[in-house]
Amino acid sequence: MNSAWTYRNTLRRGKTYLFACVGGAIIFALLGGWGALRGHDIQEAVIAQQVVQQQEEESIPYATYFKEFAPIVGWEWELLAAVGFAESRLKPTAQSPFGASGVMQLMPRTAAKYGLNDSTVFEPRDNIEAGAKSLSTLNRQFHYVADSAERAKFVLAAYNAGTAHILDSRALARKYEANPNRWEEVEPFLALLSDSAYYNDSVVRYGSFQGGETMRYVGKVQNVYHKIKQGKLVINNL
Repeated sequence: MNSAWTYRNTLRRGKTYLFACVGGAIIFALLGGWGALRGHDIQEAVIAQQVVQQQEEESIPYATYFKEFAPIVGWEWELLAAVGFAESRLKPTAQSPFGASGVMQLMPRTAAKYGLNDSTVFEPRDNIEAGAKSLSTLNRQFHYVADSAERAKFVLAAYNAGTAHILDSRALARKYEANPNRWEEVEPFLALLSDSAYYNDSVVRYGSFQGGETMRYVGKVQNVYHKIKQGKLVINNL
């Protein structure tokens, strides 16, 4: 009797232990699965938010204005838009520490030259139109650069740095038998204008200049232009 009772009691405890283990495993799996599912949902939500944010960041306004005024320069509208993006990320209220304002970051003298005042300089349409006119003036100044794509690079450099230092870098390029009408051959001499051995050269008229920012600017505008053309930056028709 004692042996039989002991056997049954042991068997009963074994079954209870087995059921507890199995039940615990099931609960653990369910909780783990729920946790994984919940984690997956959170991850999906984060990714979705990142996509929305990226789309918002890469969605650029004022396409209508860039298309309207690009013919003033004789450029594709995407290149004009790239200038605005590089200048201000297309923020109409943008102001620089140096006094430039609006989408195209016009200096006060330039803004006044094209009919803008302290108020209208912050109007996107007016600002973009004036920026296009300013670029058109520079485009005419570099008329001797026959290749339009190359000329655009010189115009961009002058828009950023002013014409004077670009002319000096061209003069140096000519002196050292580089092609003064090819930006990639002129660009190194713009960098050299910070070196006294070059800015004191007799062909240099406007003195020393730190050209690194201008060189990066031209590259940045070109990069943004290609992204717009490839559809990687979306321009809204606002």
